[in-house]
Amino acid sequence: MRLEYGHSLYCHDLEKWAKAYLLHIPPNVNYIVSTGSSGCAIASAMVVLSELNHLYIRKAGENAHSLHAGDNPAVGTEVVIVDDFCVSGASIQRCLNFCSEYGLIPVRILTTTDSRYVKFTDIHKQVLIDSDD
Repeated sequence: MRLEYGHSLYCHDLEKWAKAYLLHIPPNVNYIVSTGSSGCAIASAMVVLSELNHLYIRKAGENAHSLHAGDNPAVGTEVVIVDDFCVSGASIQRCLNFCSEYGLIPVRILTTTDSRYVKFTDIHKQVLIDSDD
């Protein structure tokens, strides 16, 4: 399935994008991490289509809504970072910083980088793989 970012991500094809991202979630991962409204959009769609939990990382200046203390994953929990589109890497870095601060282990980063493919980086192997699912 070929998806065009600017044409389809935020209309009726959001479900297709979320399903394409979900294909790359390791079976042992129960949490996805995102930041920003667009990252939250794809992450929220993924949560609706799966049994994943979502950790939303606020940008500077955002102060509404938060998790209850009991909702936080344990130190050492493996997570996948999700972003809709990677340009500067600032959103990914914000998520990596959060994971480091709270003892979470990011095992994969899922993002779209060239408007057609879901790409993921396996953190432990440092491998970038194209997916045209």
